[in-house]
Formats: sequence, C-alpha cells, structure tokens
Amino acid sequence: MAQEITSAYDAQLGLTGRQLPIFQDKIKDYLELSQKVKADYDGKAELDALTQLAVEESLDMKDILTRIQYNVYKKIRQDIQPIKVVKLNDNKK
Repeated sequence: MAQEITSAYDAQLGLTGRQLPIFQDKIKDYLELSQKVKADYDGKAELDALTQLAVEESLDMKDILTRIQYNVYKKIRQDIQPIKVVKLNDNKK
C-alpha cells in the first residue's frame, strides 16, 4: 500500500532517488499509525486522531520535500490520502 501511495505522489512530485525511500518509509509509518487509530477509536475521537496524524505527516514531509514539491503535496494530499472516506446510507424515503 505504501508503494502505491508513494507512486501516486511521485508521479506529480518527481521525487529524487534520495527522497523516494525516505518518503515511502514515512508513508508506511503513518499508514500503520492510522490503522491503529482506526482500530482503537470511533466517531469524533477517531476523526480527531486521524486529523492530528495527517498534520504530523504533513510536517514530516516538509523536511523531505523541496518547497515547490511541498506546495504540490499539500494540494494533492487529500485526493491521494483522504483522512477518512465516509459512506452515506441511501435510506431516503
């Protein structure tokens, strides 16, 4: 999963050979943390924890990416890694 996400980012960010493994490791770390949050929390507490993780991940990426790459990263992050996908019930009567 981390490889797929990294590839999606790389297509738009043009990561260097040096950035790529570091970026992928960060993605992997935060995927593991988000899975733990999803297992341990529910509802608003889960959303708050996932939002905090997204902020921390973004700050970590700032250290890896150039300023131009980071600006693009901020714009595309929600499309590639949404905080949480909410499924709506279609029970309208």
